[in-house]
Amino acid sequence: MQKIASLKGKVILATVVGVISIIALYKTTDRAFDDIISNIDRMAHPNHRLHSLNHLFRTVSQLSHLEQKEVVSGRSYPSVAFLSESRSANQIIDTLRILFHGDSIQLERIDEISSLLNLREDLFTRFLEMKSQAIVDKDFFSFLVGFSDSVSLRIEQDTAKIREVRERVTTTTVVADTISRSSGEERSGFFRRLFGRSDHDSVDDIITAETRVDEEVIVSVDTIYIQRSDDSLFALLEKSLDSLETARLQEAARLQSQELQLVNVNTGLINEIISIINAVEQEEIGRMNAETQTALSIAGNTIRVLNVVSVLAIAGFVVLILLIIIDISKSNKYRNELEKAHEEARNEADARQKFLSNMSHEIRTPLQSIYGYLEQARLGNNSNIDVDTLFYPAEHLLSVVNEVLDYARVTSGKMVFEKKSFSPQQTIMNVVKAMRPMADKKNLKIETEFGFFEDDTLLGDPFRLQQVLFNLVGNALKFTETGHVLITANMRILSEKPWLDIYVEDTGIGIAPEKLPELFKAFSQSSAETVRKYGGTGLGLSIVKHIVEMQGGRIDVESTVGQGTGLIISIPYEKVPNGMEEDAPHDVDIKDSAKTTVWVADDDPLILNLAETILKKYLENVCTFPDGNSLLKAFDKERPNIIFIDMRMPGISGAEVCQKIRKRTKNGEHIYVYALTAQVLPEEQEIIKTAGFDNLIKKPFREKDLVQYLSGDFQVNSDETSMNIDVLKAIAGDEKEHLIAILDAVASESRKDLSEILNCRNEKNWDASALVIHRLAGRAGQTGAMNLAARLREVERVVRIAESDPDQFYAMIDEVISLIENFIEHVEALSHQESMFDSY
Repeated sequence: MQKIASLKGKVILATVVGVISIIALYKTTDRAFDDIISNIDRMAHPNHRLHSLNHLFRTVSQLSHLEQKEVVSGRSYPSVAFLSESRSANQIIDTLRILFHGDSIQLERIDEISSLLNLREDLFTRFLEMKSQAIVDKDFFSFLVGFSDSVSLRIEQDTAKIREVRERVTTTTVVADTISRSSGEERSGFFRRLFGRSDHDSVDDIITAETRVDEEVIVSVDTIYIQRSDDSLFALLEKSLDSLETARLQEAARLQSQELQLVNVNTGLINEIISIINAVEQEEIGRMNAETQTALSIAGNTIRVLNVVSVLAIAGFVVLILLIIIDISKSNKYRNELEKAHEEARNEADARQKFLSNMSHEIRTPLQSIYGYLEQARLGNNSNIDVDTLFYPAEHLLSVVNEVLDYARVTSGKMVFEKKSFSPQQTIMNVVKAMRPMADKKNLKIETEFGFFEDDTLLGDPFRLQQVLFNLVGNALKFTETGHVLITANMRILSEKPWLDIYVEDTGIGIAPEKLPELFKAFSQSSAETVRKYGGTGLGLSIVKHIVEMQGGRIDVESTVGQGTGLIISIPYEKVPNGMEEDAPHDVDIKDSAKTTVWVADDDPLILNLAETILKKYLENVCTFPDGNSLLKAFDKERPNIIFIDMRMPGISGAEVCQKIRKRTKNGEHIYVYALTAQVLPEEQEIIKTAGFDNLIKKPFREKDLVQYLSGDFQVNSDETSMNIDVLKAIAGDEKEHLIAILDAVASESRKDLSEILNCRNEKNWDASALVIHRLAGRAGQTGAMNLAARLREVERVVRIAESDPDQFYAMIDEVISLIENFIEHVEALSHQESMFDSY
């Protein structure tokens, strides 16, 4: 259902992403087109500045044409059309001032144009007036010239005797520039040259308006024909004509200067207007280029955005589609797996049903023997019961139960593997010795072949190896009627690690090829006939496979029906460090048995009687209690050394009793508390250990299970802080100084942890305390103080759950402080003990 919801969510998400992508594309495109259209509209809109400047240019040009026209027409003042155009030009200038508001440079140019227009109008008005006056003066000069000719003729007639040559030289000087006169001028009479027409005196090229006129009269007299005249009128006339001639020349120069100034003003005006027009045109071109670039940029950005959105949308769609495809594939896979699991579950249910039937047979058969003999003994029909007759069925019954529990432990991943030195040859021979009675009953031989020596050792878990061999050899003996069972063992080095290869071969019934894949499955057996004939739970080989693979090994099988079966296991181990000795079994040694007190609490009277019978073989002080309350009452008066408590008792459970004992324990005092329980599943055992117990004993227990906890000295300071110095020697190698440095480092670091845990105690910091204790436990284990490490781990578990009980927290911390102080003293004593270095 969760997968369907996930797939549905992804489909909805894909739809939402698609809709959002389409909306984003639409919005982006719409905004881009709006911007581009706005730019095009701005580009298409006329430039009012340029339009007004062009209008001004046309108006000024029109004024120039009107000037020429009015000059030709001989007007003495500007016409109405000229003045109207002039006002229109001023209005355009006012408009330009508004349009160019804020542009100081262009405003200065506009002001200059306005000034030039006003100056031009003034100059043109004065020019027209002067031109009109010059025309009047010209007519007057024409009259004077005629009069001068008449007078000249008369004088010539009256003064025939007198020959006079009179020359008048007129010099016109142009300052800074030049005046070019007509080259074809003909000499004429005095009055004609004085009052002659302007075409003989025209100025071809006038560059400047400033002119100076110098006049010199040269009179040459022929002294032979001189006759003095007393005509005063002639002298006066001559003087007046000279003055008029001078005035005429000056007026002509001023007219020419005025006309030149007007031309210059027109030229400057046109240049200014053209410069502004050029500037505005360049500005308009720049603006159009900028608008074009902006439009191109908007188009480019829009394309990029569209590409990004499209790519993201496509990528999102692809990812979501892939996820949907993956989900669909997973859904199909899960459906197939579910169908497969359903089929396997159905097959497993059938197998479990067969298993229960087999278990019923396996359990009821030994129970029948036990129950039958005990019933006969109770009825009194047979008082001589062979104990072995009851013991072996009970052993078989216990082995069946243990096999089931081993399977539960393996499948839950709670199986623990030890690391200790052992002889693989000796381990195999122990299994052979234990299985030989079974082989003797069937007249079978168990043969062994070893490719290594008896004193060759490995580092690993010999108990699990025995467990594997018991299953393999047991199966070989079970399914073999005649012949033998051969065990071949060899060692090899692979990747610098020793591998142990064991081959168990029998001459039994063999296994059909189609049954081989089912061989290592739980509850699986070859056939119903085999089950009826040979029995078994169908868990043995499954447990073997798990144990071997959990150690990194592998197991293979080869078999031929009617000829036998061969099973080979390969398990990697480690090399034994130098200085580490093989663990050897030892007998129970109870020190100060007279001073050792053991209490047992259980609500089952038979268990109490059995435990009391076993313990009194080794101890004198043994007390039993039917419940936890009675034990706690006695605990307030007396302190035992060891307590065995049943986990399930009426009134108060064993875990509660243990916690109350821990709370009432004084600082530095430790009482060993062990749990008696039939809860043997891994998770159940873990819960029991976290309740504060030192260890647990599984029911049904044997005598050795109880007695193994009675050995040793119960004084905490000596036993729990003792170290196996061989472990450190193996780490240090042959370096004495290295070993001393290790011991000093252990003592130094432990003192730091001791100081830290004191601070944690004062601050009531449970978590930090547990962390420090965990670190101390690891260091103790590395230095060989295994008892101390185990105790610290138990204290760590209690401290982690003691937050709600400060008294228990303080009690545990005080115990740790005492243990670590003694441990440090022990380590420092070892570092100064010369005998410890005798082996160096």
